[in-house]
Amino acid sequence: MDYPILAIDFGTKRIGLAVSDALGKVANPITPIRVTKNSNEDSLLTEFKLKISEHGIKSILIGMPQEFEESHKQNTVRITKFIEWLTFHIPLPYKTWDESFSTSRAQDMIVSAGRRVKSRKNMLDSISASIFLQEFLNSNKD
Repeated sequence: MDYPILAIDFGTKRIGLAVSDALGKVANPITPIRVTKNSNEDSLLTEFKLKISEHGIKSILIGMPQEFEESHKQNTVRITKFIEWLTFHIPLPYKTWDESFSTSRAQDMIVSAGRRVKSRKNMLDSISASIFLQEFLNSNKD
């Protein structure tokens, strides 16, 4: 995969985002995309295109949970549909990556930094995306 990479932690209320640096060494969370009642495919696509342009994104990494429970299977179906939609509209190379436990690890990081999770809830999904993006970068898998 070419750098910089945009990592996506898909959610129904927020879509967490993180970007790698141009060398593929460091992942950084960026402002997530909020999904509201007024959000539609066109508005979401506009936001994704803006982030991709703003950060010079060359490829996309999408978090995919392992199916430990039935709820994970439902989420996997939603993410698969999202991937189909996104790759149809944005023709960049993409990969999926196991994002299991990245949210709980993000919560632990926030707490260990002496902050309350509630105060950082807006960025939680993007911190989660940065965690699995950093794992991907550290694995040296292209």
